[in-house]
Amino acid sequence: HWPDHVGLRNEHYYALMKLERYDRALEAVEASIRHGGETPDVLRNHAVALAYLNRLGEAKAVMFRCIAKFPNDAGAAETLRELDHLG
Repeated sequence: HWPDHVGLRNEHYYALMKLERYDRALEAVEASIRHGGETPDVLRNHAVALAYLNRLGEAKAVMFRCIAKFPNDAGAAETLRELDHLG
């Protein structure tokens, strides 16, 4: 069981991103991290929300941390490459 329904927090993040409520999506993913910890998926979501808020440096730092913590996660490297194309 995930504390404070982390899965629902993640679904909330996806809904907010779809609605282009990036500030609220960032809050949702940060709450998910606080309550459920870091996973590659959650860290990628965190980086994407930061990127949409034009906080690219912070987004890349999140992805560097993700790659360091989860070196076998192929999606992390791909997300970092995508961020590099943004700037």
